[in-house]
Order: sequence, then C-alpha cells, then structure tokens
Amino acid sequence: MVCDAKQGVAEDRAQQPFEHDALAVAGFAANGDAGAGFVAGVSNDVHHDELLVMPAYWFMHNLYALARNSWKYGDRDKRTDKSQFLEYDYLAPDSLEEILGAIESLELAAARSWRIHQSKKNFKTDPGSEPERNILLQEGRALLEKNDAEFQSIPLFVKGFENSSRPTRILKGVRAYAIYRELVVHYAAEQALRHIEDGGFRNLKEFQQSLPEVKKPETWISMGGQLVTRMSLKQLISDIHDGRVNGWDDIHTFYLSQSATYADQKLAHAFDCLYAVHGLDIKSLNAKEFSGLLQKSLQTQEWIAEGILNSRKKDYINPFRIMVYENQEEMDVVVGRLEDNGFIQAQDKALQIYRQRIENLISQWT
Repeated sequence: MVCDAKQGVAEDRAQQPFEHDALAVAGFAANGDAGAGFVAGVSNDVHHDELLVMPAYWFMHNLYALARNSWKYGDRDKRTDKSQFLEYDYLAPDSLEEILGAIESLELAAARSWRIHQSKKNFKTDPGSEPERNILLQEGRALLEKNDAEFQSIPLFVKGFENSSRPTRILKGVRAYAIYRELVVHYAAEQALRHIEDGGFRNLKEFQQSLPEVKKPETWISMGGQLVTRMSLKQLISDIHDGRVNGWDDIHTFYLSQSATYADQKLAHAFDCLYAVHGLDIKSLNAKEFSGLLQKSLQTQEWIAEGILNSRKKDYINPFRIMVYENQEEMDVVVGRLEDNGFIQAQDKALQIYRQRIENLISQWT
C-alpha cells in the first residue's frame, strides 16, 4: 500500500531525522500555496521562527529507506489469492498526484517569492495585486527552469502549510522541482515499457495506436491498499445508495473488476501526467523522441540505484555510528558488510535488467 509504505519510511527513519525533528509527510492540504509535498522533510527553525520544508527529501537523502519499504511491503504480502491487486510501488497514481501538486506548489512559490523580491528591489512595499493562477504557474516554471544567479539568491516562501502566521521556507526547491519532473518521465517510461512487452507490439506506431487519448490526470484513492479512481469510488457509493449493489459479494466483485483494469488505467494515468507536466503526448512522439524518453528513464534508474547505495553507505561512515564498535571488523559482524547487503545487490541486478530491456527495445525500434 503506497500510503503505508510512506508511513513505514517515517517509522524506520525516526532515529535519523532531517535537522532536528523531521517527519515524512505525504502531502499538505490547506489554503495558499500548499498543494502536495510527496515525501518531504520538515523541521522547525526556532531561531528564525520559521517552518522549514525540503521537498523530495527522501529522494535526495534516503532512497534506501524509500525503496526498501516499497520492496518490504510487497515481500510481506503472503496472500494465497492475489486477484485483488495491492499497490506497493512508491511511484503510483496516488503518489504521482502528490508530485503533480508539489510541482505546482513550487511554481507558485517561485513566482510569488520572485515578485516580492522584485518589489523590494524597486523600493516598493507591496508587490501589487496578484495575477491569475495560470500566469503565476508559467512565471514560476520559467524561473525554476532558468534558475539564474539572481533567482538563486532569493528565499522561497509558501503559505498555508500550517495554522500559524510564521513563514514557511522551502529548502532546495529547484533541486526538488527537477527531481519531481524527472520522476514523471520515469513513471511514464516504466509503464510504456511494461505495456510494450505485454502487448508484443512490433513497432512504435502499433504501440501508439493502442493508447487512449491524453486527458487531465484523474484523482486516485487508496481503498485498503488497492488504488481506484475517485470517480469509480463515487460510482460504487452511488450504486450502494441506489440498491444496485446489494451486499458484500457485489462489493468484492467491484474490487476484482478494478484490479482487472488497473494496469491499463495506470498506463493511461502515466501518460496523462507526462502531458500535464512536460507537454509530451506519447502518441505523437517519433522514434528518436521516444528513444530519448526511455534513455532519460534509464538515467533516472541509474540515479536511483546510486542513491540507494549512497544513502545506506552513510550509515557505515557516520562517526557517531562507528564509535560504538571496537573496530571495523566488529561493526561488520554486527551490521554486516555494505557490499554484502542483499537489497542493494538486488537493486543493482534490477538496474542491469532494466538497462537491457531498454537497450533491446531501442535497438529493435530504431
């Protein structure tokens, strides 16, 4: 279950906080700038009376915990009948919905913070009336993508992250923005590769003809670990009220029917997200562009594998962890050698398989 996996990350990392008292948060919902902040780090800056938020904290600093929790929950699923599909991947429709919200929140924060900076630069006490949301999003996107020296010099602030008048400062916002956008491409490429392999398409055109038209990404709900669209859930509730669903057998049938269509819905959602964030319609890409998309995904997977290794490696070189052991040999006996870590070895193997799948497809279709 995606939300449980995120909760597990928070539990496993309780003793290794971001700054002083960080939490893993799976979203922010309030007024103002607050949209979603998928797996962000949060801390109090008492000295400056500010709330500090680092979006994409776990992707930057502890991919090992994030990836291992995703694997762990799937590994512990010992059901004999798995016809009801439960989602364990940290990149799934519900978490991508949070990522899209986080991208917009960062764009709004960038535009508003820049406007305040410009008003002060021009000796104005008020930045003036705010333009429409879409204009702010465009301005923020341009600022974050350009990321020039002047923009780097200003702090990013947001509103509505807590019930307080103190400022909320965004840390490493530009880096988080780039990570989120990269993950959207990776999510789409992963789903495309799975669909191509399952469908046995002979070329790009056949694959594209099998795809639905892109649309606004749907909202998803976790129903006990099974992800369904909000529209499907509303329809189920309506059917219960109207008597079309008469008992638990009918509800179980709903769960199974949603499981049967989940892979196709997830595929469509991945391409809807790709279009929403990058303006790329998967059905319109030529062979070179599609190959580039796959290669970007491979680069992301390589970055993830490296991040998994490096975030775990920190535990082996942290002097406050090493100090409790007499020597390196004793530490290796107690916690095991880093190079013998089975999970990291499995991730390295998965990377090699993913690389081979992409290289094989590119060679066949180009």
